[in-house]
Amino acid sequence: MARPPEPGVPEPARPFSYVGAYFGAYSDFDAFARGALGFTGRVHPRTDMAGIGLDMHLQRHFWTVEREGTLYAFRLGDEEGEGEAQQAEHVRRLLRARFGDDGIDEALPVYAGKFASIPEFVRDFLWKLPFPTWLLIHVDVTTLGYEWSVDRSIFTLAAGEGKMHVFIRRDPLSHWRYRLPV
Repeated sequence: MARPPEPGVPEPARPFSYVGAYFGAYSDFDAFARGALGFTGRVHPRTDMAGIGLDMHLQRHFWTVEREGTLYAFRLGDEEGEGEAQQAEHVRRLLRARFGDDGIDEALPVYAGKFASIPEFVRDFLWKLPFPTWLLIHVDVTTLGYEWSVDRSIFTLAAGEGKMHVFIRRDPLSHWRYRLPV
């Protein structure tokens, strides 16, 4: 169904107004995700905000199109007429459902990424540290991941497709068991 372009829709985005309510113009998916979440705080360096923005597009919460170096976003669904605060809260609800009850304000700053297993996360975590390879190949990543879960350094949430989201509450290596007697 054709709809007339909303006032304030930039000229390059007007041909796409039929898909939904105009949401805004952004430099990239990272900026779009932050805008959609209404999130301006610090995020964990491993948090893939661009991936979150792309997920919102692929899961059909938003429709996006890139024109002349600008990403234009349109919100899909029947929530037309919401103000900016209500739009941000709508997206937060979607992500809160995805990330669990801890909520995104607390989860995004400590989000480490999506992994197939805890041992995969531990391997990824350790291999980014300045440890010699000859030492790392002897680490029991399964046991270490279990210990980090038990001492509550990390927690996980199901991500579907047999994967999990891993969150770091505190540096797993800061626990007294991992301190070298020097």
